[in-house]
Amino acid sequence: MSRAPANIEDFSLPIPPPTTTDLLDELLGGFEVSLSEAEVFSDPHWVYENLIIDGHITVIVAEPNGGKTALMWHLSPLIRQKGYQVFYINSDIGASDARSMIPEAQAGGFRLLLPDIKGDGMPDVIDRLIKLAKSGQTLSRTLIIIDTLKKASSPNQKEQMRNFMKLCRKLTGQGATLVLLGHTNKYYNDDGLPQYEGVGDIRSDTDELIYLLPRKNPDGTRTISTIPDKIRGQFTPISFKINEDRTVTQLDRYIDLQASKVAELQYLKDREEIEEIHEVLDNGPQNQSAIVMETHMNQRHATKLLRRYKNKQWTMKRGDKNSKVYQSIVLQQRWPQPFDVTEDPDQDTEHDHY
Repeated sequence: MSRAPANIEDFSLPIPPPTTTDLLDELLGGFEVSLSEAEVFSDPHWVYENLIIDGHITVIVAEPNGGKTALMWHLSPLIRQKGYQVFYINSDIGASDARSMIPEAQAGGFRLLLPDIKGDGMPDVIDRLIKLAKSGQTLSRTLIIIDTLKKASSPNQKEQMRNFMKLCRKLTGQGATLVLLGHTNKYYNDDGLPQYEGVGDIRSDTDELIYLLPRKNPDGTRTISTIPDKIRGQFTPISFKINEDRTVTQLDRYIDLQASKVAELQYLKDREEIEEIHEVLDNGPQNQSAIVMETHMNQRHATKLLRRYKNKQWTMKRGDKNSKVYQSIVLQQRWPQPFDVTEDPDQDTEHDHY
């Protein structure tokens, strides 16, 4: 009588437990960087130096009207001149804005795609990107800019965002370079960076996460500076000026707007006490002990404020017995001036297509 064939499991041998070396390699080996990887990090192929690396996913985030669209709009024709196909997908503008942008894109040699005007919006774009990814086509020297990320996937929809980032990774695996523009809100943290809801998930799925900080200047121009937050390469922060005619110029030196924002936020916290000190100084130069007494601050706190705003709100000279004597700086010469400080986080929330 024939018997049924044995199952493969009947011949399986017990699996020995992993050795210490195997376990350490499994848990920690993934952090080891190969020489070839190190060469890419130290000498990346720049699409635009210190901002976009070829074949990477770069997320650039800024507050509304923070200059991110103006910057990428300026860079698109420059990148096109380097031999890249550039597709600028903008789902954040209306027909009136598009009317002026279309001829500029044509003159710059890059493609402006407007899915909200011609198509079914970003879901339609994503469907076509999925088909592109499934095609297996080589996409080297192709730059795809998506403005804005929130139209592709809400930061609050984690699974949807995760799937979208997987799609982006698939496209970079075929050689494409992606730049995703994201909105922060206008509230800033104590570290001088704006709040971005999707930062946790985005940081884990992107190659670079770069904050863009703006500053309005009294002459009507704007300064914008990059703050690389997560990077896979050697990045040097850079700054640009957005002129009144909406042209963009890279500056020769970096403007540390993060430090300026931290100082601005601190000033807003200190402003009432600063005014209290000025009220004492309105009676003429005063030494430190008199300021402490008249303002009813404790000595340690008053000393900290006097030191923090020396040569910004008041000057200090040595008086009798080496005492410190303070005098108010005239209002027009104090730091900060009104244009340096943004107090209303809800103002000017229109999109920044320029």
